[in-house]
Amino acid sequence: MTTETRTRAAAVLDLPADANADAAASAFLAALPTADFLPTSARVAAVNVLVGSTLPFETDEGAKIGPQEMVDDFIGRFWSLDPTARVAEWVALSQCEEGNSVRSRLMALQSGLAISSDPQPEPVVEEVAGKVRELFLLSPRVRAIRRNEWLIANVIRLPELVEAATRLRRLCPTLVELEPQLFARLDRAFDAVGFATAATAPPLHLPDAPQRVEMAKAEFQKRYEEYQHDVVVAQARQAASSSSGKGSGSGGVGWLAIFGVIFVIRIIASLGSNQSQSNKPAIPNNYQIQTPVWKSPDPHRFGNDDVPRMVYFSTYQIAAFIEKERNQVILLPHGYDDWVLAGSPRQAGTYPVLIRQKLVPKPRDPAFFSPPDTKP
Repeated sequence: MTTETRTRAAAVLDLPADANADAAASAFLAALPTADFLPTSARVAAVNVLVGSTLPFETDEGAKIGPQEMVDDFIGRFWSLDPTARVAEWVALSQCEEGNSVRSRLMALQSGLAISSDPQPEPVVEEVAGKVRELFLLSPRVRAIRRNEWLIANVIRLPELVEAATRLRRLCPTLVELEPQLFARLDRAFDAVGFATAATAPPLHLPDAPQRVEMAKAEFQKRYEEYQHDVVVAQARQAASSSSGKGSGSGGVGWLAIFGVIFVIRIIASLGSNQSQSNKPAIPNNYQIQTPVWKSPDPHRFGNDDVPRMVYFSTYQIAAFIEKERNQVILLPHGYDDWVLAGSPRQAGTYPVLIRQKLVPKPRDPAFFSPPDTKP
């Protein structure tokens, strides 16, 4: 007997892996009253493994007890166990070496380990609570099927079930969290008639595989014929355009006559325009229209003039400038000089600022050889 087999057998009886035969027998006999003296085949096989019996670690049907069978047995007794025993057995099964499917199944049961299975005081509320407990232990696919079947069978009683679900939300909110999809259906805003109509509608008819193949072939043939038709039309248009181009060379005499008529008409029109222009005053041939051209001014022609500039001052800037004048702040706010040159306005807006523009002096000016003015 391998260590893994002994560990799994001990987990079925809620015992440590190193439990001896006496501890295994005691645990097996102590659990008989709670099971109405009808132990499961997994517990019988587990106690035989731990006491060293010659019986194999197999079920009555001959299948070897594995992690999946242990989890199935635990799920069958899930709500009959008190929360303490339920958590202990869940922890023991989680410590065994199971596959990914068994581990994910145990993790799905984790949210219901500490929830009590005490019956509710009202029969209708207990009916909804029992359905929640039943659906919680199922796999997602089977759970969805059973949920819809129960709702369709009780669609006439839906107002009563909605009121029971509302009371169950107040009495046991933790139980509601185990099956949120069911409580989303048991709501006043849920369209029960539309749900029942859609759930009981006949399924859509889908053709079988050979029929789908024939339909695909027919669709391909139809599109291929349309493609061939488009190709033929395009080739015919191209041939027509090329034949019209060749025909234009044979009719060169006709085109020559047309050009001759156009030439005569243009000569007559030019003669008429010369006669109409003879009444107008003559314009000299050397006349030229002079267009104004902007030239940059010579900086040496100007002195130090005041050049206006428009500057916008915000309310926040003006407040900072006024605070500087009151408290004589050493650090000048940005734009303070422009504000002073604009006249120290007290309202936000755009004001003209007169800035003394210093132009380049002439070479003969003595200031040209003096050091630059470093004052601000």
